[in-house]
Amino acid sequence: MPIDELLNPSEGCFFVRNFSQRLGFLMRPGSLAYVDPLTPVAMRDISFFVRHDGSADAAVVISDGIGPLMLKMYHPEEEIPIDNHAIAAVLRIRMLIT
Repeated sequence: MPIDELLNPSEGCFFVRNFSQRLGFLMRPGSLAYVDPLTPVAMRDISFFVRHDGSADAAVVISDGIGPLMLKMYHPEEEIPIDNHAIAAVLRIRMLIT
């Protein structure tokens, strides 16, 4: 299968090497992630989020169906609203290479 059919690449897409340990077995440190910053995240997506201080982590997007989308991380377990003022960007992961 040609890569352009699998990923539907665009000008803004890029690869990121994961160093976050916040998702445990879902995304191991050292994994390579194909990120599409133009596609909005949705419930159950695996994503990276970048804080205004320049730090970043991996998280799963969750929701209870009533409130706002949340970013859930493990080790230690933590949930933060996706619209938290400390978050500069949330980037959807379209493909993982482990």
